[in-house]
Amino acid sequence: MTADEITALLTKAGFGPRDALQGLGDADITLREQALGVTFPRQYRELLRAIGLRHGQFALGSDVFGARLNEHADGMGGENDVPVTLPPGMVVFWMHQGYQFAAFTCDGNDDPPVHHFLEGRGWSCNHWASLSAWFLGEVAAARKYLE
Repeated sequence: MTADEITALLTKAGFGPRDALQGLGDADITLREQALGVTFPRQYRELLRAIGLRHGQFALGSDVFGARLNEHADGMGGENDVPVTLPPGMVVFWMHQGYQFAAFTCDGNDDPPVHHFLEGRGWSCNHWASLSAWFLGEVAAARKYLE
């Protein structure tokens, strides 16, 4: 999905008017990549271009696309029976209430599988087949709260 398709989908689904959605520019995306030492997958770059800064009513109650989510996920290690160790190239892009997060590995895949970590449970690998599957699933799940 392109940034324009993502924005159109969210607007049509009722997650806010177009001005409630704001993406990041390519320079800001590159700075985030450099900070993490990775190259983001194409699909993640499109999500950041569409809604990396403001995402309207999408993912309310969650921190999504934040620049410091990897740091927060690493900080969960002391609070869990299962310590959090992020492998090289892993990017945390969604965190909910500090007890669960979703991440993908930057390995050259344009639309990588998404892994999930839940406090007390540990890792669920390939929880979603792709980043776009995660996004579409989150849109579908959240739409019921908008109706």
